[in-house]
Amino acid sequence: MKKIYLITATLALAGCGTVFNGTTQDINIDSNVKNVDVYIDGAFVCKTPCIFPAERSSGSLAIIGKKEGYDDIGISLKSKINTVAIGNLTFVYSWTTDLADGAVWAYRQDGVYLNMKKKNMTHAEKQEFHRNSQIRRYVLMNYPDLRNEAASKTFDGEYIKGLEKLTAISAQNISEKIILSQNEVHCAEILSK
Repeated sequence: MKKIYLITATLALAGCGTVFNGTTQDINIDSNVKNVDVYIDGAFVCKTPCIFPAERSSGSLAIIGKKEGYDDIGISLKSKINTVAIGNLTFVYSWTTDLADGAVWAYRQDGVYLNMKKKNMTHAEKQEFHRNSQIRRYVLMNYPDLRNEAASKTFDGEYIKGLEKLTAISAQNISEKIILSQNEVHCAEILSK
């Protein structure tokens, strides 16, 4: 009886990555200027803000933002092994299911922020743009750690302290904004204003 239970449980977990995460991953795309045309791998997909259901794969996505009066911007969104699919290593059929439909992969970020740069900016505008770009990049790259530190409410974690230096906003105020943010893109936007 125990063997039957074990076999049934193992088969039930077949394709864990597929079952739990699906074969697509929603990528939130936003920008500092609204209605930016977004191209993924050369094809127009939406205008910002938008959510794009990206097919999971082992490669990367080439994301380009275009808007009249602004320089084009390009970002590469790389994939990594989906941690949920790692549980399938013990059962070859589950692993092959996830591998065949792409569920074994996940993109490194669920959000992309296109920081569009105006053409012919003044020196002061360039400095402000550079400052905001640093803040957005820092938040997008460290969002899980920032979220954990904000939840602990200690206000002295290395990630929040680093963001405090970049923004000149108090650690407590940063923590409140992080907790209220919907995702990393939203957090980057509210902290760089």
